[in-house]
Amino acid sequence: MFPQPLIVEIRPSRQLRLGAALLHVAAGLALWLADLTNGVLVGGMSILIISLAFLSDHFQPLKLRGKTDGILEICNNEGCSQASRCEVGILAPALILLHYQPSGQSYISHLIVLPDSLPDMDFRRLRAWLQWQRSNPEYI
Repeated sequence: MFPQPLIVEIRPSRQLRLGAALLHVAAGLALWLADLTNGVLVGGMSILIISLAFLSDHFQPLKLRGKTDGILEICNNEGCSQASRCEVGILAPALILLHYQPSGQSYISHLIVLPDSLPDMDFRRLRAWLQWQRSNPEYI
């Protein structure tokens, strides 16, 4: 089986960055082609540019530590925090969507993990750990 605890390092995904950029370009093109006034067009394009800059700033490496007691820790540049609540939104062979609430925080964070974010074996280990956590509701 896999060594415990689960420790994986998630790098920024090129596929996710490219997908976000293409969606912003498509939205900008739709704004450009729509019959809008210049003020609305400039405002919409400004919002898209700010949104893209905001998204590109949030692509940072993370380290996930899944403990044998079912607790998930998320570590970034600011330190580590336990996820007081962790739910798996999507657990597919090519995508993991994770919703978690950092301990002591009132907001829910979302983590999208694509296969190019980490080595194949680590992606497989993370999927297996999340599937195990999902099948054991006392750990959630």
